[in-house]
Amino acid sequence: MIREVLVIQARAALLKKGFCEAEHHKGRDHEMFFLHVNQQKTPFLIKISHGATVLRKDELKHTAVKHAVPVDDIYRIVCCDFNAQQTLEVYQRSRWPRLQAER
Repeated sequence: MIREVLVIQARAALLKKGFCEAEHHKGRDHEMFFLHVNQQKTPFLIKISHGATVLRKDELKHTAVKHAVPVDDIYRIVCCDFNAQQTLEVYQRSRWPRLQAER
């Protein structure tokens, strides 16, 4: 079952799995964590609203739709169920490698 995830827990989980926080830019209303693979930034990202204490279910669903992966996979990434290898496998099933292959 998908539940809200504490932001502090989500940040820690993302950093353990190869995500890096993007530099903060003035006016940005989200913290953005990009997955890095072989030291290369990918377009696979998770956004966390500034000032939020939880990642809401609708935010997780929006992220899943954007990346064309099941919402359960996004949930399991941010709530620590998936390890770095499983996170990489989610990325590999997402829309981004397919789009790069089509170019």
